[in-house]
Amino acid sequence: MRKKCIVISTIIVLLFEILFPGLITYAEDGSGSSGSGINISKSVNWTGTSNPEQYRATYKLYEQNQDLAIDSIEDLVKLSRDVDRQNSYEGKVIVLTRDLDFNDDNSYEDPTNTGYGDLNKNGKVQTIKEELTDNNGIGFTPIGYKYFFSGKFYGQNFEIRNLYINKKDESYHTGLFGAIKNAEIRDLIVTGEIKIDNVTDAGTIAAYIENSKIVNCNSEVDIECKSNVGSVGGIVGAVGENNSIINCVNTGKISGILKDGSSFIGGIVGAVIQPKKHEITLYLQNCHNEGDIDIESEKSTYIGGIIGRTELTEIDKCYNTANIKVKFRDGCTSMYVGGIVGVTGTNYVGWETIIKNSYNAGEIIVTGNPPAEFDIYKRGYQHIGGIIGQAEVNILTIVNCCNIGDISSTSPELIDQDRKYIWGKCYRRNNR
Repeated sequence: MRKKCIVISTIIVLLFEILFPGLITYAEDGSGSSGSGINISKSVNWTGTSNPEQYRATYKLYEQNQDLAIDSIEDLVKLSRDVDRQNSYEGKVIVLTRDLDFNDDNSYEDPTNTGYGDLNKNGKVQTIKEELTDNNGIGFTPIGYKYFFSGKFYGQNFEIRNLYINKKDESYHTGLFGAIKNAEIRDLIVTGEIKIDNVTDAGTIAAYIENSKIVNCNSEVDIECKSNVGSVGGIVGAVGENNSIINCVNTGKISGILKDGSSFIGGIVGAVIQPKKHEITLYLQNCHNEGDIDIESEKSTYIGGIIGRTELTEIDKCYNTANIKVKFRDGCTSMYVGGIVGVTGTNYVGWETIIKNSYNAGEIIVTGNPPAEFDIYKRGYQHIGGIIGQAEVNILTIVNCCNIGDISSTSPELIDQDRKYIWGKCYRRNNR
């Protein structure tokens, strides 16, 4: 799967060079140079396929200064329990020392141990391996499920495989990490499955982040949504103040039927929550999504190949190659779909969103019978765009961006044929 990332990325770049000569330009050192088109680096720091051995010199320093080594599944469970006992691990260094697989006996200290109790809340005590892999239970409890994790987690490019989480009717944060604050997670690969129903936010690496960094992380986790979900992303669900997400890749599929409330869904990030300060609150660089998004909705839904909803965000050198399929169901009055961003929105004067050096090559398919479009302040509205579904910010800057993905709908009136390759709807005159 991770080799596929490199192959598809290379094909897309070559396609751009053939179809649009001069659109992609490079400096002599191989890095992207400024030009009239898309600026893509030929040497990206993270591809999702890097050999862990090349990082060993750096990680020897981490290991020498580590406060906790994660060497087994039991260590992950202990860390999860410890954080939810309000030990935030602030300033502590945690190092993953090897690949761990929830389905592999060799990843456990003792897979037959029943001393951890009813971890999956199914009403009976099983072995620790059964507790964490039985599909009838809730699976793994996120690290920072109820309280913030504030440490530094270094994955050393090792994998955590076959993660299983199944949460419903709970408002807490769902992912390998739940809520993190003043934290850093880097160089980590996660595979598995997450199922959510009536959950506020969910993301493979972390459900909610604040004043944190996520670097060089790869998700191969499929996320299945049911009924009422809030912010859902392949890497991060919801983003608070002052964060950066750099060199991250998602290949996991996001799918489901949404019935209540409003949902924000993105291949990398679900939503950027309205910030309190007038400054960029998320810096997203060198990230790409290859995981298809397939949603049926009876509610207001915002979907982007990279981010569902943005506020004060800078997106640089990001791209989506996955298909986005959306079906209107009875009751759905609001739908925004974009190859990069579903909606950019704030009512605050002078607050800016920037999208640069980015592109969408995935197909956008919208089906069903939505209600007719009405005034935005009254009833329903739906917009579809190759880069942005709707631009509703006071200042929007789009530089060196392009869409080559096909856009189709059973209701063609939802697509502005003159502008569909950029945005579906733009409400502010000073957007540019």
